[in-house]
Amino acid sequence: MSIDRIEHPPVTSPALLLPVRPSLSDADVQRLGLMAAQAVAAHVMQVAPIPPTTVAAECYPFDPSHPGVDVNYYGPSAEAGVASLADALGVAWSVRPHTNTDSTPYVSARAVVDGVPVKVWALLPEAAADASEVAG
Repeated sequence: MSIDRIEHPPVTSPALLLPVRPSLSDADVQRLGLMAAQAVAAHVMQVAPIPPTTVAAECYPFDPSHPGVDVNYYGPSAEAGVASLADALGVAWSVRPHTNTDSTPYVSARAVVDGVPVKVWALLPEAAADASEVAG
């Protein structure tokens, strides 16, 4: 017995409720990427020892096959938040000047969760810079 895809309606994924077809439109690729990023964002919120200030799932129309998650911490626990989430995701974190012309401390970590890049970051108040150490 053989199955001919042409004679049968497209198979639907119950999780995504979208037809599974050999080729997808850019809009469908973006939609799937955004749903993948949202799933990773939910995971990040669940494993974060300190809840982040913002978590954004991103998937841009100019690059629909590359979704991402942006996690930001703000306030007095920002550095601890980035550090603890980096530890929970099993990646290193660091503190450095924000830019060559802006010495505001920038603490960050990068991870990949289920194929989706995750950027975790915070800009620290100047007072925190004096007490902060470079971590890895």
